[in-house]
Amino acid sequence: MIEPMPPSPLGEIVGRDGSQLGGTAVAPPRRWWKSDSVLAAGLAAYAYSVTVLCAAAYHSAWNPNDAKISFGGAVIWQGVVYGLWVPLGMGLLNALERCRTIRRGLLLLGLTTAPSVALHTVLASWADVAFSPTLEWRNFPALVGARLPIDIAIWTMIAASLFALIWRKRAAAETDQVRRLKVALADTRQTAGDLSSGSSRISVSAGRRKVLVDLKEIERFGSAANYVVVHWQDREGLLREPLKQLEQRLDSRVFMRVHRSSVVNLAHVVDAAPLADGSWRLCMTSGAEVILSRSYREPFLQRVGMRRCDSSTDIASNARTDCRLKRP
Repeated sequence: MIEPMPPSPLGEIVGRDGSQLGGTAVAPPRRWWKSDSVLAAGLAAYAYSVTVLCAAAYHSAWNPNDAKISFGGAVIWQGVVYGLWVPLGMGLLNALERCRTIRRGLLLLGLTTAPSVALHTVLASWADVAFSPTLEWRNFPALVGARLPIDIAIWTMIAASLFALIWRKRAAAETDQVRRLKVALADTRQTAGDLSSGSSRISVSAGRRKVLVDLKEIERFGSAANYVVVHWQDREGLLREPLKQLEQRLDSRVFMRVHRSSVVNLAHVVDAAPLADGSWRLCMTSGAEVILSRSYREPFLQRVGMRRCDSSTDIASNARTDCRLKRP
């Protein structure tokens, strides 16, 4: 039998420095001019301006077929031609930000390349005929064919740059999150250990014997059909009850569901690392690894004080609540 400790709200759990887990303290904001988005926008504006000016100079000064067009008219012409890439690039950027994995991002690039290039080629050829003093509409098919290789090269450069920007930002964010999570886990591990220091014991079947195990020594519980596998001090035992039923009798401040088949003791979680599919890998004190699935990721981060939610409902039901990162 388990004698669970009386429940306590999350707000009563404090770290070693006396701060509340799940608090609202945030670090000073980063200087806006140092952000990756501002830097990328500046580089894009620079590339667009230089390209338009150089192309306008070519058509107004060095191309004999366009000798009648002024430099100002050529700037407007080339501004329209290369400006057509802006909405296409913004659309791709927005779509890439919604892709959770690199595989999905690459698939998106493959699916959008042909329609994006074709659309720009047709519209840019239309602009050539409209602005050029020598080109006629009967030249339109030839213009499309001549511009197609150039547009493929430009789109490839745009797509590669946006793809690299998105995943660089995600890699930096994950690295920062892992660093902060290690700090939060240290506090949570100490707090959970203090809370479980006076806990009761549980009767576990180990072979043909019944063993009384202190709850503070239990590292994790694993589901096995209608049984629960108990892991403690490099040993294993069984409980004859479903994991969901056992979870209801455990102290929610110390034990937490991280997967549909796993409940861990927060005092034994020593490290965490993100995986490519959006889940996390938790490293326990014994060296064992437990998967923190995407469904339980947000409640776990809230529990260790990495995120806070505006909603006042129970944390266990807030897996999809809009949360803000908390920087310790």
